[in-house]
Amino acid sequence: MPDITSFDSLDYALQQVSGKPTVLEAIWDGDTQGWYLCLNVYVKRGIWPLQRTERHTLGTVTLGNDLRLFSGQVPPWPEAEFVKTFVEQTHGTYGLTLYLPSEEPDLDCPRWTEREHAITCADCGKLILPSDSPYVPKHICHTCQLRREQKARIQQDEPQHDGVYLYVYKDNVYRSVGYVSDFDNFDIAPYIDSALLPGLSQDTVPIVTLEPEALVEIQARLTESLEEKLAAYEPPENTHRKPRFATIIYAGVPYELDRQRHNQHYDIWKLFHSWEWVQQALADGASYKFFFKRGFTYRNDSMLRFLKYPTPSPKTVEHIIQHYDGSLTEQEIRGTLAKLEALYCLTIAGKDVTITQTGRNIV
Repeated sequence: MPDITSFDSLDYALQQVSGKPTVLEAIWDGDTQGWYLCLNVYVKRGIWPLQRTERHTLGTVTLGNDLRLFSGQVPPWPEAEFVKTFVEQTHGTYGLTLYLPSEEPDLDCPRWTEREHAITCADCGKLILPSDSPYVPKHICHTCQLRREQKARIQQDEPQHDGVYLYVYKDNVYRSVGYVSDFDNFDIAPYIDSALLPGLSQDTVPIVTLEPEALVEIQARLTESLEEKLAAYEPPENTHRKPRFATIIYAGVPYELDRQRHNQHYDIWKLFHSWEWVQQALADGASYKFFFKRGFTYRNDSMLRFLKYPTPSPKTVEHIIQHYDGSLTEQEIRGTLAKLEALYCLTIAGKDVTITQTGRNIV
């Protein structure tokens, strides 16, 4: 389906449909790239008594990737505002009825023609089609179910999975390289001397720094392994799948890699990008910094995210208490803040609470 990126492109798509447009339907869908709104228009064709209603696909609207789930973007799903504004501004031209059953991603909402079979979510009031699954609540939507589950994790202070964040660091600037649940899952891990990873304290968020001197040795090991794999490289056989191939250039030589169907190619691709990141860090005179997030709970994580997004800025203790009103007691909130301050993830100065750089780097 065509991408709709502006009012002009949506207006153009409408003009290509014959008949009188009556309803603009906006239904969420998603894939591995993220969520998007599918736009359809219902039009009336013919004259009574032979008049009929037809649905035509217009395209999809995507105005950001799913990182907005963690970034505190406001509004988090601007696609909904996009279609609402379009219908308002073109009322005199089209007089469209907007059917937008959910302003946030949800796969349980009915189409315009199915709305009579829907029920309203007990929490948010949106229209949903009740699920047949015995494992899914029938009275609330999936989004509200997830909210209830997250609220319960925060209230019960459930443990969160540990993880490790990697950054390239220079002059107080951090560039994110990636996150893994376990250090050994980093592609670069086998090339790092274990002596560079000392015992990790339980009293802070452990931070391991690899200075350029250490990165030189790691780069030498990466180079040796990469060249060994490239020496055995064989071009992909299915040339008709070429648009799906990834191309890397090493030592001036291009290599086409079929990452999806060729394990050796996938290994080369991962190794090359590990080599490339270290190469760039050395060229910049930068260091690698690993932040080990261990022993955190969903409550800890939630509070740090509240302090970090949409922008890292001081918030008062009272502001935090209000945010968790109905979920946490004041005693629970102050206890969590004290724990995070002891872990050097935030600072408390009078009534102000500010997330630290360490806190920013682990959420």
